Amino acid sequence: MANGLADDARRATAGHLRGPITARAESRALQATYRRLDVGDPLLRIEGDLSGGPDVASSDGASSDATVWLVARARRSGAEVSEPVSAADGRFRTVLDVRRLAAQEVAGGVWDVYLATGADRARLAAPFPDLPHRHRVLAYPTCAVQSAGLHYDVGPYVTLDDRLSIACTVGELQPAPHRPARWARGLRRRFGPARKGTRKGTTPRARAAGRGLSALALRLLYRATAPPPLPPEGRARPAGRVCIVLMNAYGMGGTIRTTFTLAGYLARTADVEILSMVRHRDQPFLALPAGVRLTPLNDLMAAEVGRACGLGAGLRRLLARVPSVLTHEEDYAWDTCSALTDLRLLRRLRALPPSSVLITTRPAFNLIAARHAPPWITTIGQEHQHIAAHRAGLAAEVSRHYSRLDALTVLTRADEHDYRRLLAGQRTRVARIPNAVPDPDADPPATSPPRRQKVVVAAGRLVRQKGFDLLIDAFALVAALEPGWTLRIYGSGVKAPALRAKIDAAGLYNAVFLVGSTDRLGAELSKGSIFALSSRYEGFGMVLLEAMSAGLPVVSFDCPNGPREILTDGRDGVLVPNGDVAAFAAALLDLIRDEARRERVAAAGRQTARRYSQAAVGARWTALLAELRALDFSGTVRPPS
Repeated sequence: MANGLADDARRATAGHLRGPITARAESRALQATYRRLDVGDPLLRIEGDLSGGPDVASSDGASSDATVWLVARARRSGAEVSEPVSAADGRFRTVLDVRRLAAQEVAGGVWDVYLATGADRARLAAPFPDLPHRHRVLAYPTCAVQSAGLHYDVGPYVTLDDRLSIACTVGELQPAPHRPARWARGLRRRFGPARKGTRKGTTPRARAAGRGLSALALRLLYRATAPPPLPPEGRARPAGRVCIVLMNAYGMGGTIRTTFTLAGYLARTADVEILSMVRHRDQPFLALPAGVRLTPLNDLMAAEVGRACGLGAGLRRLLARVPSVLTHEEDYAWDTCSALTDLRLLRRLRALPPSSVLITTRPAFNLIAARHAPPWITTIGQEHQHIAAHRAGLAAEVSRHYSRLDALTVLTRADEHDYRRLLAGQRTRVARIPNAVPDPDADPPATSPPRRQKVVVAAGRLVRQKGFDLLIDAFALVAALEPGWTLRIYGSGVKAPALRAKIDAAGLYNAVFLVGSTDRLGAELSKGSIFALSSRYEGFGMVLLEAMSAGLPVVSFDCPNGPREILTDGRDGVLVPNGDVAAFAAALLDLIRDEARRERVAAAGRQTARRYSQAAVGARWTALLAELRALDFSGTVRPPS
């Protein structure tokens, strides 16, 4: 150090530098970040990084210039509980007996956690600064402790400002469950909540009666309020308005993403409107493409939606509670729809001009288009699932009525084969048009995190179909051998509580994170190194293409029907026997331990994803619409004029 300052002084005197030279050393403020929390009963083990403040680094694990303490401070009373910390080489480790917190605050409360060296003190910060909404994502189990004859639930959590705190809650005795009398149980079995496969909270008898009343009311209202039918302008079907029907355009899901992508492409040359059966938030979760209009049929955010369809508020509320007649009860959209959406959808279809194209996005809506769309508009149904995934009653209706559609688009070759065989000899065109890859998201350069972290990424709705329970089992094997890697699962759904419980039971809360939904999936994908698809079955696997486009190598179960049509095993991805958890873990470990292979697979995946660009897929839609415009209403080809 002295020799370096002398050299600088000599250069200054030689004319290289002008003016005096001042050397000053400053100590940085103390900073502490935890990296791992192990919640035991009753011990809380904390490991993390420590920097700044007095010199605390030493080779033997003891602090050289200062003693380091972990301090938990009660917000209510200001009481403090401290534990010694072992610090060395910028790392620290400590153990906190949470029974001490319960003994200090009998009524329970919140304790903020600090690291202290002498007079310096710093709150423990949460790890993973690139992780959005850490106060919701970083979740930990609680431990049960006894103190002074009371039961306490104690657990760490992350605050809104991304700092560590500990909640200590006095447990309450749960009353014994009430068991109804035998006669009451008999009535419940006969008239109580519906079993699986029926509408929640209704019996089959009440549901049938409701559907009958709904059908009668719908007929009367439709005849009283429907506009007169529009006469077709000749027999040709020119290009013009495009109407797309979605279950919930305000939510988050693969079908919504692909529909928005298609609508944005078609809006370049046509007037495009998306009809959403329901609206449950002010703005769509995903950005609506430019030039596309969005209209909800049942607007839960508006107080007087009924005015839009000529109905009073009371009648609107009544119709919104009556089960749907048009939507098939075995389609998962049935609970979302109602007599109100039936009436409004029929009116919108009736008012479409002859130049319109109607695109429906799920089996129940395809059946509505086939049975109730006016004959002067072009009807195109979309199938996002293979036919074997439909329930028996819905599959029978598909076989009976899909032949009334002008065209049916499917996503895979296997689906194309199955539906061509189903519709053999019918006028319906079956076209295989895969989903297009949306434009990749990009983070602002100033805030973009380091790329290619030790992160495995997965995304999808948290439902049984997506198999995230299998993925967690597989990653438990990975985390045991490669503890530096983590798994991030993006999405929301009904299985979130069960998956959270599974993570906690396996002790994976430091490695597996349920991140929630995001409207910037492309940017989140770019933070990872591997993408995992664990679905039990897929219609196509759009998220595979998004991951490949973002430069991630993919490991996927070989489930029906999409992944095998997208990936070539060993070249641009890895296919694993469907449901084989051990093989899935082995495939992840192979890529984790071989960075060169990850880069090769990722490069090949980018090439594959280019075949599904908006331009390439949009050209198929343009060709299909041109083919349908060449047909007259009988389904035969019109001779060119």
